Amino acid sequence: TEPEQVARALAAQLRLPYAAQPLTPEAAALELVPRALALRLRVVPLTATERTLAVAMADPLDASAIDDLQFQTGRRVEPRVAVPPVIDLALMEAY
Repeated sequence: TEPEQVARALAAQLRLPYAAQPLTPEAAALELVPRALALRLRVVPLTATERTLAVAMADPLDASAIDDLQFQTGRRVEPRVAVPPVIDLALMEAY
C-alpha cells in the first residue's frame, strides 16, 4: 500500500527499522508502558531488555514521545517505523 511504502521509505531515510505487520508485542514490553500512555503517544511497545525498549511509532522523530517513554520506563527507546492504522490495530489488540 502507499502508506506502507511511505513508512518504509521514511525508515530507510532515517536508518531505522521498519516494524512489519502484524505487530507482535511481548508481554514484558507491554507491562512497561501503561495503556493510557501508549494510546496518548500512539506507540506499541514491542520488545524490552534491561536497558532498551523497542516501540513501533508512526513518527519516530517525535522527541517528546521518546522522552516520555524513556522517563516512564527508565530505558533507552529504540523507535521502529510503522503505519498508523497498524499501530491502532495493535493497540486495540494488545491492551
